[in-house]
Amino acid sequence: MKLTELEEGQLLGIELEAGELFVQFTVLTPDNERVAVFSHNRDTSKIKIRFYALSLRTGLNTVDGFATFGEIESVSCFKSRYTLEGDFGAITVFADTTFIQPAPF
Repeated sequence: MKLTELEEGQLLGIELEAGELFVQFTVLTPDNERVAVFSHNRDTSKIKIRFYALSLRTGLNTVDGFATFGEIESVSCFKSRYTLEGDFGAITVFADTTFIQPAPF
């Protein structure tokens, strides 16, 4: 799966490791598949993450009743960075390794 396939999905969770070694986003895809987007640097250096116009709030739910931070409206990908934009604001991650895998419920 490509990052751009997350557009129109729902952002369900964000986990930024305390040492900033990795970030993981839990996303419900438009096909109702729950996935984890995991980003880190191969050399174990800290990743960089930037939040813009951040708006995290409770009370939003998907049509199936999952709590969500909102829809991912667009995904921009560059060499070693990507940006998720949506109802929650914009989040840019600078990391050299990103992969998507099924997420547990």
